[in-house]
Amino acid sequence: MGKNSSSYGVIRFLTVLFAALTGAFMLIGGIWLAAIGGSWYYIIGGAVMLITAFLIWRRNSAALIVYALLLLATLAWGVWEVGTDFWALAPVPTCW
Repeated sequence: MGKNSSSYGVIRFLTVLFAALTGAFMLIGGIWLAAIGGSWYYIIGGAVMLITAFLIWRRNSAALIVYALLLLATLAWGVWEVGTDFWALAPVPTCW
């Protein structure tokens, strides 16, 4: 392990924390969105992010595959929703 093993623990903790908070935010927001008739994607995406956080915490390399599948599913969902229009796919704040 060596001298830098504690820094890897901190990086892993911060990664798990970020993934878990992202997943929780997506899941809670997704439940609200689905309740008002919107897409269920965010519920699924949030749950998958929480699974990814758990797998990272367990040091399971399947986390990489799960996260990669989430990214591919996000791309497919985005193209299915709006087609290949670049500006419709770009995350632009609606307040502009």
